[in-house]
Amino acid sequence: MKKQSRQARPGTGRRRKKNMAAKSDRLMKNILAICAAVVVLAACQAGIKSLLDKRSGRSQPEPEYTTAAAMETPAGDRPSGEAETQAAETEAPTAAETEDKTETTEAPPIAEETETTSEEIMEGETETPPTSEDVTEEETETPSESAETTSEETETEPDGTDSAVDAVDAASTLPAPDDFPETVISPYSDSYGEAANYPSANTEDAGGNLSNELMSWYFMKNNEHQPPSAQNKFDIRQFDAYYLGDIQRKVIYLTFDEGYENGYTAKILDVLKEKNVPAAFFLTKAWIKSQPELARRVAEEGHLPCNHSVTHPSMPSKSDEDIVYEIEETARYYEEITGYAMAKYFRPPMGEYSCRTLAQTQQLGYKTIFWSFAHRDWLVDDQPPVSQTYGAVMDNMHNGMIILLHAVSESNTGALPDIIDSARRAGFVFESLDTLK
Repeated sequence: MKKQSRQARPGTGRRRKKNMAAKSDRLMKNILAICAAVVVLAACQAGIKSLLDKRSGRSQPEPEYTTAAAMETPAGDRPSGEAETQAAETEAPTAAETEDKTETTEAPPIAEETETTSEEIMEGETETPPTSEDVTEEETETPSESAETTSEETETEPDGTDSAVDAVDAASTLPAPDDFPETVISPYSDSYGEAANYPSANTEDAGGNLSNELMSWYFMKNNEHQPPSAQNKFDIRQFDAYYLGDIQRKVIYLTFDEGYENGYTAKILDVLKEKNVPAAFFLTKAWIKSQPELARRVAEEGHLPCNHSVTHPSMPSKSDEDIVYEIEETARYYEEITGYAMAKYFRPPMGEYSCRTLAQTQQLGYKTIFWSFAHRDWLVDDQPPVSQTYGAVMDNMHNGMIILLHAVSESNTGALPDIIDSARRAGFVFESLDTLK
């Protein structure tokens, strides 16, 4: 069977062309629509971004910059949002440029803050001189307050102490010469209060031996500048023991105890030398051994090197033989080290004694020296103010005064020049224990 050739129908080509043209038109329209949409979307995105940029500029800079600014610049000192917005609208159409311009815009305020701070610091520094002047005025007022203190007192102020200041504060406690009693009442007489009776008995125990009852020396202060009363169980004078000197004269006997060195003895000696004041130094063997040069200086400068025992014991606890050793060994060692003989004055350590120990000391040719004034000065870590030491001495000054001061005391060292000068102004003289009768 023969195939029949297929012939194209009339008009078929034209329809195909027409259909293809229609498809092309639709495709073009779709493309144009898509392009238009892209354009519109791009425009919208640009507008939205621009709006966001403006809003971002109105509120705060970019986050990273904000963090740095917040760390470096106080919130109250940061530039206002309105100023940032104006800068962004005028000079920064794009986000990148806005960020750059924002940083440029904010830099000057930070610099201004730095300048302001510098000015404030300079103002603070300019305020410092008035404060310094105030201090200077106060410091210059101090000498005027101490005008009553003689130049001699100022020149002899111990180094490292507050004598010049504290002694001025205490100057009001210095009794004027007419404040002292015209009539001195002897504590040894029957007319002087509860401590008037000084029997010569009461010195023996039940077996007829000298009593070894331990007693601690004490004295009783008064407010009348009278010689104070003291231990009255028996009369210590029968054993050549003293706590007062000549109570009929304005005389003071200055004594120092030396158990160990605390760095003040040299200064004390300096003051005594400059003031031309004699003193007695009661020395232990341990102190002599540790301070041979100072021990020698005591004697070389005219003071009395006196005996304070070898081991600083409570004397009633020692046997007669031990008492002899404590006293004689100290004297022997002092002469061996210094070449000077020790003066025959003994002070019982801690002020502890008995009839027996006083008698034993007397038999060795020594006078026992107690005191009519002392204060709590031996605690090196709890020193009283210089003014307190000065005031205590002034308030208790009396005829025949034997002063006990511990040489370890910084306060005593600081007050010493003013004590000497004020006592002399009050009419007192300083004498050696050698003048005791």
